[in-house]
Amino acid sequence: MPAEKLTKRRFFQILIMLGILVFVFLYRTYQHSESPNRKSHHSEPAERTKSAGDFEPVFEKQQ
Repeated sequence: MPAEKLTKRRFFQILIMLGILVFVFLYRTYQHSESPNRKSHHSEPAERTKSAGDFEPVFEKQQ
């Protein structure tokens, strides 16, 4: 199967999509590194609450 010829319209479509993807990547990278309200999970130990896995099962005796 032969490849299609690259037209000017298709070339500009590829460039525009590449530009959008690069912009979104850089924007998300900047937003992630500039969030001062986020607390680091290594700064203070979190308070541990009981979860479903912390309880021991209770088995009732069957008669």
